[in-house]
Amino acid sequence: MRFPDFRWTTIQLNKNVECKPHIDTNNVGKSLILGWGNYTGGELVIEGKLHNIKNKFLFFDGNRGHWTQKWIGDRYSIIFFTHTFTPPHPHKHGIVVTKEGIFKKEILLRTFV
Repeated sequence: MRFPDFRWTTIQLNKNVECKPHIDTNNVGKSLILGWGNYTGGELVIEGKLHNIKNKFLFFDGNRGHWTQKWIGDRYSIIFFTHTFTPPHPHKHGIVVTKEGIFKKEILLRTFV
């Protein structure tokens, strides 16, 4: 799976993080999320609509109200997004993922102070 035109500055990794309803006021543009793990439930809710992200990528607008449903088991997620506190040059690497969910390109994590 390839997303060569998607640009991002920040990666967020979560393990069993339950999000209450919120908006990501410091995000710019679309976010890309993927969920995985041995869990049931845990859908991402965006303005009342449920989205199953388990083993599926989903683009969404973090500036719209969203939260997670409760789940049973271990739930992991990774979110790629552009944050307003980072320089205006988003990461230039596309994301390449096999059917098994293994990243084929090296992902560089950068911290900006």
